[in-house]
Amino acid sequence: MTRLIKHSTDKPFIHITPSGDKVKICMCGVSKTYPFCDASHSKTKDEGDQLCCYDKEGNRLSSDEWTYKEDKEITDV
Repeated sequence: MTRLIKHSTDKPFIHITPSGDKVKICMCGVSKTYPFCDASHSKTKDEGDQLCCYDKEGNRLSSDEWTYKEDKEITDV
């Protein structure tokens, strides 16, 4: 089953471990090292309020390349 997951932030969550280390957790969903941040969120800065879809390589797809249906499935990705 395919799931659509909406990530709505353009910066990482910074987790401080008990030893004081900082760990950046990806909150944009585009990181190639997910669940850890690799700074790919910079690709999401100009999204505004539009719904965007990214392929497995982190490239934003145009609305012609994917379809959002009422049953909440994305096809042709």
